[in-house]
Amino acid sequence: ARMTSRIWLLCALLCLAPPEFSAHFQYATVSYESLGGNTVLINVWSQFRRSFSSLSAFSGSGADGRAITGDTVDIIGVDYLNGGGSTQPVRVLTGDGSAYPLRMLVTQYSATEDFLFGYSNVTHTYAAPNDGGNDWLVTMEGCCRDVSGGGSFVVTARVNLAYESQSVAVKSLPRHVISSAPAVALVDVFADSPRGVTPTAWRLGQGSELGTGAALPPLALSFGLPPYNASANATSLNNASASPLPPGRLALRGDVLGAGRFAVVAEVGTGMRALTPVDFIVEVVDSVSSLIPQLGGDALDVTGATTPRLDGFVGYEVFFSVTATTLRPLAKIADIRVFILPSGAVLNNRVESGTAGAHTLTLDFRWTPGAGQGGSHYVCFEAVDGLWSA
Repeated sequence: ARMTSRIWLLCALLCLAPPEFSAHFQYATVSYESLGGNTVLINVWSQFRRSFSSLSAFSGSGADGRAITGDTVDIIGVDYLNGGGSTQPVRVLTGDGSAYPLRMLVTQYSATEDFLFGYSNVTHTYAAPNDGGNDWLVTMEGCCRDVSGGGSFVVTARVNLAYESQSVAVKSLPRHVISSAPAVALVDVFADSPRGVTPTAWRLGQGSELGTGAALPPLALSFGLPPYNASANATSLNNASASPLPPGRLALRGDVLGAGRFAVVAEVGTGMRALTPVDFIVEVVDSVSSLIPQLGGDALDVTGATTPRLDGFVGYEVFFSVTATTLRPLAKIADIRVFILPSGAVLNNRVESGTAGAHTLTLDFRWTPGAGQGGSHYVCFEAVDGLWSA
């Protein structure tokens, strides 16, 4: 029998401006996969401010002496709050007394937007499948957050090999921009496992999972139901008159948060024991341009309320084109980015057309899912125009 492989696609449309903060941590998600027995591969996808500290912090082969795609960098942090400015490695703690300083392979970067994005792998063997019946708590710890108020981060995953041999991996984007207008903004927290299993449970981070950053007002964000009814301006959390949100959709209120950059911490799982954290930035601005880049492409209907979906078969190539267009005066599409691709997938055949103010960029997505990849897989695209560099 053939195993089908479904692909889900999210098109997040952003016009970005350079950040203005002195700290450097922007995003992370931590997942795991069993390698047999009690040995696991811990995978960390993370994003940091590229210009952090001196050139030696994230030095690399770029023309400016800093890291670019393909470089490997040590991830360090400066504990301004507790360590008097001392440099410390950002580490993965496995929950059984072991700790691993992180080295990241850079897969995306931008000098103008000032970020490095990439992954780190840690292989670790536990003495038992769980911690005396409890979950192993795997944490990525360090300082400091690149958000309003700063603070340290403790990105916490739960591992229990007696129940689940792998966790889901979050595929959502590292940064989301919303308006401070009194309206509900929606962010989808998509995830899937290497075998195509999708989550069934989402919750906001709590307690130590938040690190030392300031907790967000409860009326500002919620899974399941919007934080409050915008039209009635109600103030009760999860207003009963609001319509339930689709699973994994996070409702945010920019007017409650106010202008600034804020850390959002969420946990995603399949309803058993494994939990995957995602720690990302929501930036609240006074207004969002109506002329943001538009994403689309052959076989992709991005006009509806649901996520575009394609069906395919294991062993057969999945192919489609993604197109981004901008009509902003003086602007061209700078890039179409995918931060985390399914294993084996590639983007190629970059084609540009038009002129500034009416410019289009097209990329081809190609993937032949292999054995064990049947199931559902999310691919999240981001289109960025270059007006910020003008």
